[in-house]
Amino acid sequence: MKFDKSLFSFDGRARRSQFWLTRILIGVALVVVIGILGAIGRAVDPTAGQPGATNLSPVSMIIGLVSVALIVVAIWMDLAVTVKRCHDRDKSGWFILIAFIPIIGGIWLLIELGFLDGAPRPNKYGPSPKYPDPAAQAFA
Repeated sequence: MKFDKSLFSFDGRARRSQFWLTRILIGVALVVVIGILGAIGRAVDPTAGQPGATNLSPVSMIIGLVSVALIVVAIWMDLAVTVKRCHDRDKSGWFILIAFIPIIGGIWLLIELGFLDGAPRPNKYGPSPKYPDPAAQAFA
């Protein structure tokens, strides 16, 4: 599967392994990169973020903007893979809104997307990524 299609598109289906791997890799990479950017920002402008600091250096502002852009991209990728995982469970992408139900919603979403197997047959969101259709592979 292509990188851009698997991480940025909301179409299709995703397996549990892709769901967990993407969540872990995005989370770890985001923490590491933003930590490095923060260290660079503190090295360039040690007063940035301190109480009473009024001026930020241009480098600090650029690092802040890059950090925000990385967070937006990470949220987009996480939403895309989560919606595709919903599709694999034969549910609409709107199913992720169940997470807003206090306590139970997040647990339900975690169990549904992180631990339960996807639909073994093709559904309205596409063919199963785990159980490919042998007839479709013959023509590929």
